[in-house]
Amino acid sequence: MEMNESFLQKAEKMSTFNLTCNDFSHVNYKTEIRYLINKHWFPMESHDNIYNQNINKWSINESVDTLKQHNNEHFENLYSYHLKGVGPGEVMLYYMINNATIGGGNSSGVDISVDGLNYEVKSVQRTTNKKMKGSFVNDFKLGGTTNLHPVIKELQSLTNINKTEIAGSKINNIRNTPEFREVEEVYRQEAAYYFNSHNVIFLDNSKSSTRGSIISIGKVKPENIFIERVTSGTVKPLIKIKE
Repeated sequence: MEMNESFLQKAEKMSTFNLTCNDFSHVNYKTEIRYLINKHWFPMESHDNIYNQNINKWSINESVDTLKQHNNEHFENLYSYHLKGVGPGEVMLYYMINNATIGGGNSSGVDISVDGLNYEVKSVQRTTNKKMKGSFVNDFKLGGTTNLHPVIKELQSLTNINKTEIAGSKINNIRNTPEFREVEEVYRQEAAYYFNSHNVIFLDNSKSSTRGSIISIGKVKPENIFIERVTSGTVKPLIKIKE
């Protein structure tokens, strides 16, 4: 009996593999994991121009572009690969960087380690702000251990909004007041302490052609930390970047 080839190709598509977070916590199976990804998602003649010795913004972004050109759907599978406690882009970086390992959900802010250097990975959106000059990233949260309840209480008082949701437009309405600046400085110190122990990789989490690429890498300086909005009971930061 003749079989329907298009149906079989669709049925055999793989978006995940039988892997656990622990498999990415070392490099013992990196060759095997790369083999699975390359076999099912990126069957190219050579992958030498995909792999990187270390974390470099420009070379990683070239690898991202190459994989997208080969198969954008499968790149999305790689970028958004779901593991418990692992965010977007972490499996992608593990695959691309030779000695990279993944920290996982209990790693205290360390998402990726490469040759003894630790990085936190944040999937973010590029944005601008009507009240401030420059380029920013937003749409992410700080770690759950940061106590921001006093800051939220002050913001509710300043905006007269007694809710757990305060829009960025409402924050901008008070942004230039002395009272807000005092509250923002408290938040800045809390956030700076959170970011202090490691470098941060900001990945483009937009739906645009730059999805998955690195926006910036490095320490987040206190003077570049601002309040963007309050949502889901926490304060979301606005980070000024230099691209």
